[in-house]
Amino acid sequence: MNKAAKILTSLLILSVLMACNKDDPSDPIKVPSDRYSDSEGRGVKTIFPNSEYANIITVDTVNPEGTIRARSSTALGELVVIASGQEEEGHLNTPSTAGVEGDYTFQGNYKLINKINGKDQVVTELKELSFIQTSKESISFEKVNFEEADVYFLTPQYTGGHGLSAYAFVVNKDNGEAAPLKFVNHGATTDTLNYAMEHFPFNKNGYLIVTPGTSAGTSEAKAETVQYRLDVVNQYFIAD
Repeated sequence: MNKAAKILTSLLILSVLMACNKDDPSDPIKVPSDRYSDSEGRGVKTIFPNSEYANIITVDTVNPEGTIRARSSTALGELVVIASGQEEEGHLNTPSTAGVEGDYTFQGNYKLINKINGKDQVVTELKELSFIQTSKESISFEKVNFEEADVYFLTPQYTGGHGLSAYAFVVNKDNGEAAPLKFVNHGATTDTLNYAMEHFPFNKNGYLIVTPGTSAGTSEAKAETVQYRLDVVNQYFIAD
């Protein structure tokens, strides 16, 4: 074999080896670390890992501070719940007593603002609150009228395994000022009221009549109602 032929043969062998090495599946393809975001692969990482719904919520995106999550007009102004920081928007990733798979979820720290006389009054803060709803739209408060004041209920979830839990806020009929209410029942004080889904609390003879949520296997028809007396001055609903 002459010298030219040897060189040609060597080049041919080298090109074959390079082609084989290129197609070798054992040689991993390098993918830039920023090519796929965490939200595309596994959902945005939550900053509320201890939420009671953490294991059934996938966070899809983050909404900016000031996002409105609930609002209702009052006689002299408006009550508005806004995110006091970034709000996590997501969905339920599995069916549960909290809702059906795909329901919209919103988590964050919120402020209740009372808009009155051209000013924004911060009524209270609602820390690490989770909203679960069938729509992305902001929700409304439910109003119960009393002689001395109006009471507005905020229910963050639309369903539940043991009834629903609502926050309550009293609005003075004369000046429009608002304040959060607590509930006192048998010596226990809570920030929220539990009530049966099919029986929203109502005013009867000046008392708030509440049918508590029930556990599985218990009929709501057999649940005993509780009546609460409104103490506007001390900002309580007190069970009799």
